Amino acid sequence: MDLGERTHGHQDTAALGRMAATILSTVAARVMPDHPLWPALTQFQREDGELRAVDSVVSAQERPPMTEVPEYRYRMKFPD
Repeated sequence: MDLGERTHGHQDTAALGRMAATILSTVAARVMPDHPLWPALTQFQREDGELRAVDSVVSAQERPPMTEVPEYRYRMKFPD
């Protein structure tokens, strides 16, 4: 069943799906570090009335907390 299309003001639905998959992968990596979920996400794009599978790499690259980024600490006037 085709549910149609919903638009987002900043990113398209495919980009939001990739972001959600990355967030889920990061959470799963923290909870189950020995059992990664998946290395790729398959999404479908409509092209000339037909669906085409598009694979994207799902990366759970860890980033430091913002309070540990020197530029952020300086801008927000965190004490050292």
